[in-house]
Amino acid sequence: MVWERIEELRRQGEAKKAQEARDRLQREQEAATKVRQERDLEERRAREKQQERRNAHREIFAMSAVKSEMRDLEKGLEGNVRKHAIVENLDNGTMQVVWGNKFNIVGNIIDYEKGFLSLGQKDYSYIEISANLNGESISASIQDDRGYGRTETLSRKQWENDRSLVRDLVARAYLHPKRVNERKKPPSKSSGYSSGSSNTSECCSH
Repeated sequence: MVWERIEELRRQGEAKKAQEARDRLQREQEAATKVRQERDLEERRAREKQQERRNAHREIFAMSAVKSEMRDLEKGLEGNVRKHAIVENLDNGTMQVVWGNKFNIVGNIIDYEKGFLSLGQKDYSYIEISANLNGESISASIQDDRGYGRTETLSRKQWENDRSLVRDLVARAYLHPKRVNERKKPPSKSSGYSSGSSNTSECCSH
């Protein structure tokens, strides 16, 4: 009967559409899985690469004696200043000794110290030593008496052959530290963001 054939063709058409929908969904799921796997692989490689950089920075700081000299400097600040700390950022390859009146350390960030009558204040001095993976050198930006900074670098050959050069670099950086004095202000109605003032005069040495 023709109606039986019509019904049969209708069922076949519906079954075909259902199968096509299932096939399409499977392809989409497989494509999404592939994209996710590729993204996970890229993220894992990025994490591994970043960890390699962290390890390399850590090794330079240890082998060059930067870490031990900075620890000795920070220890000598005890009892002479209100606050002091070592801030090590292995992602960027920097190590800082920070000392002064007002600051908070959050992870490896120097943040505002909140006060009773203010949103926060930074009032500290610091020195910073950088580890450079290219050539495994170390460097420091040292302020002169006029407030101008210059970068001094020790190559791996230099700090391997004469560790006293590292001690001298840290000592001279301490005698001419960088200075931060900022007060966090309420957001202005026009700008919608906080601003602060900075003073580059030296203080907070002991």
